[in-house]
Amino acid sequence: MEQGNPVDFGIDDPVHQNREIRRACDACRKRKRKCDGPVRSHVNDSKCVHCSRYNLDCTYTDHVPTQKGPPKGYLEMVEQRCGRLEQLLKQAVPDIDLDEYVGPPIDPETFDIVDYKVHMASLSIPPYPAVKPLSQTPPYTATNPLPSDIPSPESEFPLDQVITNTKASSAPSDVADPEELVLVKHTSRLQVVDRQWRYHGKPSPVYLVLQLQELRRQLGLSNLFDEMNNSKRDRIWEIPQWEIDMAEEGMCPIEWAEWPEEGLDKLLINSYFDHVAVYVLLLNRVIFEGQYDRGLWRTNRAYAQVCLAVFACGAKFVSDPRVKMPDDTGGYHPYSAGWKYMRVLLRTGYNFLQSPSLYSLQKTVLICQFFQGSSTVPHTLPVISSLGLRSSEELGIHVRQLLHHVDPVERELYTRAFWCLYHIDRYNCTFVGRSVAMRDCDFDIEYPKDVDDEYWQLGFKQSEEKVSRVAVFIQTCKLDRIVGRIMQTFYTVESSSQPVVSLRRAADELSADLDVWTEELPSVLHWDNERGDYRIFQQAAALRTYFHYCKILIYRPFISSSGNHTKNDPLETCLSASYSISDILSACLHRGRRESCQPGHSLDISYILPVWCSGMIILASLLHKTHSTDEYEQALFHVKVLLAASKDIEVVWRQCGKVTDFLTHLVKEAGEWRTMGGGEGMEGGEDDMRGTVRATLSSLFSPPPLDRRAQDRDSFGSWMRFRNFETHVMGMSSDRLEGQSSEANAGTFASGHLGPDLFNSWA
Repeated sequence: MEQGNPVDFGIDDPVHQNREIRRACDACRKRKRKCDGPVRSHVNDSKCVHCSRYNLDCTYTDHVPTQKGPPKGYLEMVEQRCGRLEQLLKQAVPDIDLDEYVGPPIDPETFDIVDYKVHMASLSIPPYPAVKPLSQTPPYTATNPLPSDIPSPESEFPLDQVITNTKASSAPSDVADPEELVLVKHTSRLQVVDRQWRYHGKPSPVYLVLQLQELRRQLGLSNLFDEMNNSKRDRIWEIPQWEIDMAEEGMCPIEWAEWPEEGLDKLLINSYFDHVAVYVLLLNRVIFEGQYDRGLWRTNRAYAQVCLAVFACGAKFVSDPRVKMPDDTGGYHPYSAGWKYMRVLLRTGYNFLQSPSLYSLQKTVLICQFFQGSSTVPHTLPVISSLGLRSSEELGIHVRQLLHHVDPVERELYTRAFWCLYHIDRYNCTFVGRSVAMRDCDFDIEYPKDVDDEYWQLGFKQSEEKVSRVAVFIQTCKLDRIVGRIMQTFYTVESSSQPVVSLRRAADELSADLDVWTEELPSVLHWDNERGDYRIFQQAAALRTYFHYCKILIYRPFISSSGNHTKNDPLETCLSASYSISDILSACLHRGRRESCQPGHSLDISYILPVWCSGMIILASLLHKTHSTDEYEQALFHVKVLLAASKDIEVVWRQCGKVTDFLTHLVKEAGEWRTMGGGEGMEGGEDDMRGTVRATLSSLFSPPPLDRRAQDRDSFGSWMRFRNFETHVMGMSSDRLEGQSSEANAGTFASGHLGPDLFNSWA
């Protein structure tokens, strides 16, 4: 039923006719939402659906200003100005076909906005203000369109369509059409209802059909897919309506009442780009803000979900109480910033039957960034990021040749989304000790372009005088590749059965790869604690910290329980890397104070893992090797620096408070460790107490004993005691609610399973 068309209810009296209202009510106009007031005004309650649901007064008292058109002659002058610009452009580039870059001429008599947008998308013309870059590549044709994935504000078209054109694309001339595109060209002849693009890899049986078609072609036979299109049973091939409808199940409307007010929304967006989008680059700020200003969030649900995720992430660095949730005392929960927007986003629902899109990938990245420092869900991030990577596979964006056939702007947005998911997966898999979701041999997508957002519309040419914000993210992704090989080599289930000699050889090779990475690193991104540009200072600090963390990951499995340590011993290597991380964090904290950063804004949440590992390595070394008094004081100083860094991160991210508690307790206890050896502390002989401490510590680094099941039971028991401690502190023990004891039931399960160790269970 169209809005504004009165419904005949058989009521003809003048009273009801006078009540007919042809505009939205005051509440709906304020929220800028669709109102059915013109329809519901005929019934007795005279309330629209929105006001009835939320028990609001459905009034029409606010003054509605009369909409005025443009001044006289305005449109004529705009047309003349565009005409002059076209003539000047043709003088500069005589051979240019303007219709391919700005769209066909507009006839006011026959103009249709929907058809025109479809035609613009078929020419691969991005929404304004983005422009299609000039190139020698022929444009897409209207008969074989490749719609843009960046819709205009009113667009309701899906963001991902079947890639059907291989002749006209932005791909380099030396890039041949991959078999995947050949497959798409043939299967598109089947003309089924579901035309959603889905990637099929080489093991898929559909490639056998493709090979059969090639043999038929060589024999001069007709196209198999054309014949199949004529003989196929439509009732089998067409997706039934109930399955199509099922894709919308569980999807709820957005609660616009929680949308940030005007002014606050821009504050949250700026906060996201200024604080979050410094290390992991996902969105193009120019495109995103342009879409927001044009009101795309009002008409495009997927984009509105991305906005909610941006609000949630940006709220972490905003002191405005409106972004927090109230507590019982009339104040606000200190760590609740952004959760109101994340709750609205999660309430919109998720359906596995819906096909992935660019916006869904971006939403996944932003959700992971928000949950990174939460207290209860960081262990789920590998699951969420792996879903995002699998979704990228379904779209086929992990294949370079396929992505070359996409509009350059879309291609770069997809590339950023993929590498963000890749980085989040690598980082969090080391966090919780799980295998990565995608191996490096499973994709060949290029790194993001080393170009800032504002240069995209200039042919992706970065200013030579400016270091792009993307440069550090590219180098981080290169380190992520090394992290993946480290995890595959040393931290798999079967790695403990590998010969130590081969593992040490692999460690040296990976360490050499880190050295090569350092040599190839642009000089402007090398760590310098006196660098003037604060943004580059922050990025270089995070990059160098990640480098040292990778060094710890390589040599941590080889730390021996022996008390004899040489200069090149793995423990010394890890200790040196930990000291370097401490020095970097100390410089960041001092620089943050000089830059007048608010508490919690000097260090990113990504530092939490290096802080945790470095602190444990240094503290373990105090029990694991002999120290002179100066060495002992130096180690304790570095731990206190790490503790200060942890406290600073804790101001914004609650999860880091657990690291703070561990380091605080161990720093207090470290003073007692020197008395365990007697005499001059650690330089004395090994008495029984010290031997006991060493025996306990060696289990962190030594290979597993032959009696693995006995070790499993001990590890599980320690884990269960820690979990009891954690749940009682947080008041979240489900076992207590059921009247059961966690440890009472641990024996049977522990007899055949290994629970997480302390490092993996703290999350």
